[in-house]
Amino acid sequence: MVFDAIVIGVGSMGAATCYQLAKRGQRVLGLEQFGIVHDEGSHTGQSRIIRKAYFEHPDYVPLLESAYAGWQTLEEESGTQLYWPVGLAYFGEPGNPVLVEAQSSAQAYQLPLERKPPSYFPSFQLPTDWECWLEPEAGYLSPELAIRAFAQMAQHHGAEIRTQQRVMDLEVAGTEVVVRTEQEEFKARKLVITAGAFIKDLVNLSVPLQVTRQYLAWTETDPFGTPEAPCWVIAEPGTPGIYYGFPQT
Repeated sequence: MVFDAIVIGVGSMGAATCYQLAKRGQRVLGLEQFGIVHDEGSHTGQSRIIRKAYFEHPDYVPLLESAYAGWQTLEEESGTQLYWPVGLAYFGEPGNPVLVEAQSSAQAYQLPLERKPPSYFPSFQLPTDWECWLEPEAGYLSPELAIRAFAQMAQHHGAEIRTQQRVMDLEVAGTEVVVRTEQEEFKARKLVITAGAFIKDLVNLSVPLQVTRQYLAWTETDPFGTPEAPCWVIAEPGTPGIYYGFPQT
């Protein structure tokens, strides 16, 4: 059998790709070298922030609007809650680029972004001259639940997903691509590689990719404030990035 598309790596990107292609009537094969949801990729950690007022650039906002609609559709199709709209609080000095650019994106697309006094969130001990902005439509997603939902619904729409299939070789043969794993050989007209940190094992790229470790931490705290605490971002002066976190999940 020749598939329309083979997707190598069924993590966050790969599972979503299998789902979208299968939903559009494509004959899809997803190959995963581990299992569906594992601890060797970038999707572990229970939660990921989703937001619309992107401080990176306003051009992201239309993509986020589409993504929000997509998450709602996947929740409805799978019958699984994937998104928790708890809001997102931005903290930082007046004029901090993170706060300024978040406001710019919100203004460009009429997104709700409300200024609050730092004391609005008593669980945070912050400088009194800092600003706080609350994005009520932001929240967090469960990446593990999302991958399972994508894979489940991809199969519902006709995709074939195989786990424990480590890809050993790729070959272009005419108008087809041949994918060889440790166990089998597969053919397809198109190939999608969503292998994350393992992509250098599959493709000889001249791009200087570097795998980095991202640290997550969990802390146990006494109950405080409202049970519906938001996600948060702290843009601390003098640091190259941001700190961010989640309420109890």
